[in-house]
Amino acid sequence: MKNTNERKTISFAKKIIVIIISIISLLIQLGLLYFVLFESSKIRWLYSIVVIMGIICVVYLFDNKMNSSYKLIWTILILVLPFTGTMLFLLFGNGKTFPKKKSKRIEEALKDNYNFDKNKIEEVKKIDSIAYKHLKVLNHGTNLPIQTNTNVLFYSDISKKHNDMIEDIRRAKKYIFIEFFVMNNGVLLEQLLDVLYLKAKEGIEIKICYDDVGSKIGLKRNSFDKIKNFDNVSISKFATLGYKLDISVNYRNHRKSVIIDGLIAYNGGDNLADEYANYKEKYGIWRDNAIRIEGDGVRNCLLVFAQSWYLSTNEALDIRNYITESKITSKNIVTPFGDGPTGKYDPASDLYTSITNNASKYLYISTPYLIIDNEFINHLCNASISGVDVRILVPGIADKKLIYLMTESHFEKLLKAGVKIYRFTPGFNHAKNYICDDLYAVVGSINIDYRSLYLHFENGVYIYNDDEILKMKENFLNDLSVSEEVTLDAWNKRKWYKRVIAFILKMFAPLV
Repeated sequence: MKNTNERKTISFAKKIIVIIISIISLLIQLGLLYFVLFESSKIRWLYSIVVIMGIICVVYLFDNKMNSSYKLIWTILILVLPFTGTMLFLLFGNGKTFPKKKSKRIEEALKDNYNFDKNKIEEVKKIDSIAYKHLKVLNHGTNLPIQTNTNVLFYSDISKKHNDMIEDIRRAKKYIFIEFFVMNNGVLLEQLLDVLYLKAKEGIEIKICYDDVGSKIGLKRNSFDKIKNFDNVSISKFATLGYKLDISVNYRNHRKSVIIDGLIAYNGGDNLADEYANYKEKYGIWRDNAIRIEGDGVRNCLLVFAQSWYLSTNEALDIRNYITESKITSKNIVTPFGDGPTGKYDPASDLYTSITNNASKYLYISTPYLIIDNEFINHLCNASISGVDVRILVPGIADKKLIYLMTESHFEKLLKAGVKIYRFTPGFNHAKNYICDDLYAVVGSINIDYRSLYLHFENGVYIYNDDEILKMKENFLNDLSVSEEVTLDAWNKRKWYKRVIAFILKMFAPLV
């Protein structure tokens, strides 16, 4: 209880500090403006410097590879409130600007891991030109090879996934790599720690990486005591949240992955906390899904984990020491990938855009948050207008009220274009996937919002021509049957103040 109270106190203190800084900045802004308008001209030079700094920031924004909506809102803030807007932008608003030196160091440390045959992608062009486009975009953004010879198993029941994962871990012979955004004490974590204790005693190499912000409240400080003292066990917190002001706290590790012996990997939207498996009710029924992959696709999961591990520990893993040759043969394509602010591109966003623009029959999207820019909205609208059946499933019960209002603020334009939007009435929809034309799908940790697409470290799996895609589709449609469709008529009957709130939130959505 003491640890939890300490964490809450730290969190509350940080919020107070941010509020105080914002108030001070605003007061300085108003003070400068007062002196400029009513008092001596001696201070006008200082105000002029602030304005010039703001103009420089706006010019920088204009020529920067940032999301256009992100640029627009910062430009408005800087021009309307030169001092406050400029200071906030310099501190927090530089978009996807992970330190270049650190990005270069990561690239240098892990460069030997990327020596794989990348010529397979050209073979796809002869089979399916659409899949080829998807994979070209993905490869360009991640530099990861495409993978075949991989079996896929889709889970709509996270408790079943967790039980299978525990059994696979029991059979581990070499190593177990684990990373989650959220690790909370409860049934799931205790089951995992029990089996990890046995594997640690056997000498199996175990590496665990969890996000400090995501796990701050629900994970007790002594949770890993029974395994942390084994020489073969390494546990690391990603981007530890301390008392110092660290801009990198904005870039969280939102990935969820478990890798076993280089043969098996689990990916999905679920974290290691009881609500994800409906062992504990938090927001009604928790809808989530995940996949188990077995075969060559696991190699890409190792590459993504190696990046997370280096960012967290400065230890460069040579994944060639962790690859296990698989005997699986299949013609499907299963390509795990990572996304994050260290790269020059936005592979998840670019992949989703490619899938949307090349859809011909249907596009089914599941996401807990729908906080997107005008370009992405236009892509979805154009797909719907062109005859593609576009359906989006969002939560019926919100986990964050303000964020949910931001999600709703994007409904009107989509509904007018014929996009069908559903609220998962039984509870909270946390599943994140794209399903298209019975042939293409993405499963992973990536929400359809600014943070996931541009700031967080994420992971996903692109799947082509696998029967599990049809199971994903069936699960999606089954859950639509218990969901409420949002109609344009009902949406237009909203109260006037809700329209005003939606308009304001939509303006500031890129900053959330």
